[in-house]
Amino acid sequence: MAKLNTNVNVDGVWYGPDSDVPDAVAARISNPKVWDGAPPATPEPTKQGSDEVKEPPRGGPGSSADAWRTFMVAQNFEVPDNATAKDMQAAWDSREK
Repeated sequence: MAKLNTNVNVDGVWYGPDSDVPDAVAARISNPKVWDGAPPATPEPTKQGSDEVKEPPRGGPGSSADAWRTFMVAQNFEVPDNATAKDMQAAWDSREK
C-alpha cells in the first residue's frame, strides 16, 4: 500500500503519512508530489451500477476536483493537471452533444 508524505483531505477525511490509504481513495489523489515514492497505479474509474461513471454533483460532498477528473477521464476528456472542479464543469457544459 502506498504511503503519503503529507496530509491530504479527500471528501472531508484526512489521510497522512501514518495512514493506510485505501486503494479507492488513493486513486482519487491526483497530485503525485504527496506520495512517499512513486504514486500508486491508477485503477480504472469506479463504475456505479451501470457501464458509465456518473456525473458528480456540482457542489457539496462528492463534488471535488478529483471526482470531476475521474468522470472527465472516463468520458475521454483530456484534463490539465491544474484544472479545478469548476473548470471541468465548464468544459463538460460546453462540449458538443
